Amino acid sequence: MSDSEDDVLVSELIKKESETPQHADKEDKAEQQLPPKNENEVAVKEEKSSNDVKNDVAEKIIEDDDDSDDNIPIAELLKRKTKQKAEETVAATEQRKSMNGATTKRTISINNKKLQEKKLSNASTTKKDINKINSNDNLKKRKLENDPSSSTSCSIYSDYYETRKGFLVQTLLRRWWYVIQWPRESDQFTPPPGYEGLDGFRGVFVCTNTANLGHILDMRDHKTCPCLVNFANKPAEELKTLCVQAIKEQLRQLIDSEGSGSKLERQLKDELKEVEAVKTDKADKFAAKIKL
Repeated sequence: MSDSEDDVLVSELIKKESETPQHADKEDKAEQQLPPKNENEVAVKEEKSSNDVKNDVAEKIIEDDDDSDDNIPIAELLKRKTKQKAEETVAATEQRKSMNGATTKRTISINNKKLQEKKLSNASTTKKDINKINSNDNLKKRKLENDPSSSTSCSIYSDYYETRKGFLVQTLLRRWWYVIQWPRESDQFTPPPGYEGLDGFRGVFVCTNTANLGHILDMRDHKTCPCLVNFANKPAEELKTLCVQAIKEQLRQLIDSEGSGSKLERQLKDELKEVEAVKTDKADKFAAKIKL
């Protein structure tokens, strides 16, 4: 069907089709004016013409009864069908969305319930976990405070060294062997079988047995060893005396070995003056505020 026929009314198409039999009637009338050749042929023609008219009228009646849309152009009918299909598609899409939305809400509510149940199940153990964490933190803190290699312990030692008593302790630690003998000459050490003395370290032995080869055995008295903790437990006055004696002995040995006027000699004399200027009472008081 062409585009021009889309805008023609259905009723007009029917009218055009109904006009076709009328032309046929005219042709029949023209033929009747001619002298008939045979009466039987005339009867047959009249019967055919009447039957065609009846059929056309019946088709027209049926088409008129089908629908009132016969008076609407075909193009408009096509537009209506397209619009109807689009509306049906939109409705189906909205229905699917509503169904999906309901499913999503149910899923969210189920997940929320599971999360709440999990929180409730974990709530009973939360306090225990917190107490456990706190106890572990306190334990770690105590270990750090007692560990000389930790940053917390180093900070404490650094603060201690800033005091006057800390200065005396550092001064004595750098030269304690000029004034203190450790271990003492009176200390006697008897190692177990299979151990031999380590040269340069009296009271220290190394195992030469195959079963424990290389094991180091230190038999010295560590309660009297020259270390930070042991020196810090001494009063500042005793530390000052030991420092003065150690520096003077170091100066004597230096001059005997290299002669007078060296740079190290001047440094030792300056350090001696600083030690002698320490007020021991105040030194003990300030150092007592820091616990090692």
